[in-house]
Amino acid sequence: MPFPVWSHRLFAALVALVLTGSAGRPAAAQAPAVDAIWQQYQQGRFGQVVDEGTALLDERPDDPTLHLVIGRALVDDGQHARSVTHLEQADALDADDTWITAWALNFLGKAHFAEGQPAAARTALQRSVDLRATRNATRSSARWLETFGLSPRYDDWATVETEHFVFRFAPSLQEVDHAAFAERRDAAFQEIAAFFGATLPHPARFFVWRSNEEAQAAGLPPLGFARPAYHLVHARVNQTVGHEITHLAVYHGAQPEQRTGLINEGIAVYFDQSGRDRYATARAALEAADRETVSIETLWTDWSSMPARVSYPVAGAFVHHLIERGGPATIKQLARHQTLDRAQQIYGDDLARYMAEVERRIQP
Repeated sequence: MPFPVWSHRLFAALVALVLTGSAGRPAAAQAPAVDAIWQQYQQGRFGQVVDEGTALLDERPDDPTLHLVIGRALVDDGQHARSVTHLEQADALDADDTWITAWALNFLGKAHFAEGQPAAARTALQRSVDLRATRNATRSSARWLETFGLSPRYDDWATVETEHFVFRFAPSLQEVDHAAFAERRDAAFQEIAAFFGATLPHPARFFVWRSNEEAQAAGLPPLGFARPAYHLVHARVNQTVGHEITHLAVYHGAQPEQRTGLINEGIAVYFDQSGRDRYATARAALEAADRETVSIETLWTDWSSMPARVSYPVAGAFVHHLIERGGPATIKQLARHQTLDRAQQIYGDDLARYMAEVERRIQP
């Protein structure tokens, strides 16, 4: 199961609302202008938070909550290097190591990991856990330690390094040829990255598990998944070669500004290097689900309208058809802005015909 398709900004905003609400920040103790910036953060307006928060620093340079909200917004906006100074300031200015420090260290750990500094990430996240300042901060930091592969659980995992990845293999995979596994996926990434013009600023970390059950025992979501902003993949050993690494290539090449499940996952299915007949696979999935028809447009606007066992094959068939009929250049454009409106701009009147063609071709 690949990278989640919900809106990153919406998800971050919802998380922010929970985190700030549970952190015990006394509203009465904050300047109204700072409170207004926190409200913007909760609404996912990260650029506005950074701009207005930075301007307010001229008046409140020693306000740890202001540095914290700016740092968090920068992390959530993918500007990890810029966030570090603000998060370190929030930590330094919070003399009593309150919730402010706990969350500053949490986001600092994520920023360091995204910048390819796992040791610094571990130090920050472990400090956040050890503070026990708030339950949510402690739990969040502990989860990130597991997700980033920085907890003691991973101490005995085998490591294989390639040009683009640091692969880590669960101890239960002794019979797997680690080097061959790693080389195959590194080669796949080179091919997919070339298509999207992607480069990684540093090697991504790729964790290989035997099963979902093994990973979920560590508190991880169902496998597989990618966190492209953090250059991170967790996958089962028997997953398709290209699916998760395609999410890395799209993120760092096309740099999507708007994602939809149909296109984001359809691209990953198309590039999974399984060699499957996309139309036949989608047709079989519909038949197995006892569905006679499918609406591409409905799936585009409501990714949850079909179960994953059907939606992913259908998405893969549709992207295959777009590339076959519209050419590779168009899918690169669509990868950046994945909405139905943008597709209508790219393909014009042909889009409705392409959707109808796929719907007929995959009908059981």
